[in-house]
Amino acid sequence: MSSSNSQDTQSRGSSDQSARAGALIAEFQSNDGAVRARARHAVVKLGPVAIGGLVNALSHPEVRMRWEATKALCELADPAAAPGLIGRLEGTDSGVRWMAADALPAGPVSKSYSARNPPPACPRRG
Repeated sequence: MSSSNSQDTQSRGSSDQSARAGALIAEFQSNDGAVRARARHAVVKLGPVAIGGLVNALSHPEVRMRWEATKALCELADPAAAPGLIGRLEGTDSGVRWMAADALPAGPVSKSYSARNPPPACPRRG
């Protein structure tokens, strides 16, 4: 396969994962807590490809959506989410504010996490 075809395949795969992330994030609006938890765990498994959709969900009018997105970002522990999380620190819902604060790294936002430098523990695991 040529490198152009390989890049096209990778681009489609990333696009497919982004679409999958969007569909899962939409499930955060469910009234069923088990549905929301399964969707959140699946989004976290997708990894960094889900961050853009999760950050967008932080400004959703429903607190349930904001809380689930914040929790997912906490579990992902990716510094790229920090600006969105910082924006939630002044939100109206105390649960989302607390989760956002706990998700932010203790040191400079640009630091990356590794096995030797793990992210802070997320509250309310489950």
